[in-house]
Amino acid sequence: MANEKPKFTLVDDPSLRETYADTMISTGFFNGVCVLTMGATRFIPKRTNEAPKDGTAPTVYTTARLAMTPNAAVEVVNVLTNMLNTLSQAERAAQAAQEQPKH
Repeated sequence: MANEKPKFTLVDDPSLRETYADTMISTGFFNGVCVLTMGATRFIPKRTNEAPKDGTAPTVYTTARLAMTPNAAVEVVNVLTNMLNTLSQAERAAQAAQEQPKH
């Protein structure tokens, strides 16, 4: 039972804004705090019918900085590891189902 997390009351703030990121810009450890800086890749054309030119480097805009204690960072790593393992298992199961011969 030593590994059980303490129970707590969660208050979900509906005014909290969601932030999108598709790029990890940087990570760091400053003054005992883990800091992640995230960004979003965007193409903003001068005209709506323009597409990015081949070979053009994408522009990444900073969208969020997340600062957390080392304990919180470990929790994030554990949760993401479990999520990725679940996704991998689901993908393997889907591939195995496709490979089975149909009768």
